[in-house]
Amino acid sequence: MKPPKAQRLKQQTGEDLQGALLGFIQGKFYGQAPAERVAFLKDRRRLREWVVLWPATWLNERGVSFPPERYQEIVTGILMDAVRYGNTEAIAYRPAWLGKVVQSHFRLQGESIYEEGKALRTAMELTLSTLAVVAGHSRPRDVVADMAAAAALLKAPKRKTQPAVKVQLNLW
Repeated sequence: MKPPKAQRLKQQTGEDLQGALLGFIQGKFYGQAPAERVAFLKDRRRLREWVVLWPATWLNERGVSFPPERYQEIVTGILMDAVRYGNTEAIAYRPAWLGKVVQSHFRLQGESIYEEGKALRTAMELTLSTLAVVAGHSRPRDVVADMAAAAALLKAPKRKTQPAVKVQLNLW
């Protein structure tokens, strides 16, 4: 009988992280009523762009990255502060309000997040370079860079298509 294989830990991907954060937002800022579910589905694209992916763009522009768990901690911490201290009953458009909350948090606390990311990056690079030599494996995927790339794709300019020219050929 073969011994059971050791379970390999699954690395959280950007898509998993986005889903978890959107689920958190739905649970905290949208109710369970059918109308609230419809409102969440309508707002989902803007929530993803303005709330979930915006911090990844901010961090990536500064050359800072975090493990997926820490990125999720940062964003959920910001959102929990919004639940605790914000006037959530007076929100006119939830994606815009949450986007402003996230951006103002990074405007006020961005320096400490940046310093944490730089210190973490140095420690991770040292650890990963040591592990790469020992284990012969490559670096894990950078979830923040992947999510920043997704944000850039969402902001890509839309192509203008030219109307098709209808030309009928003459028989003669």
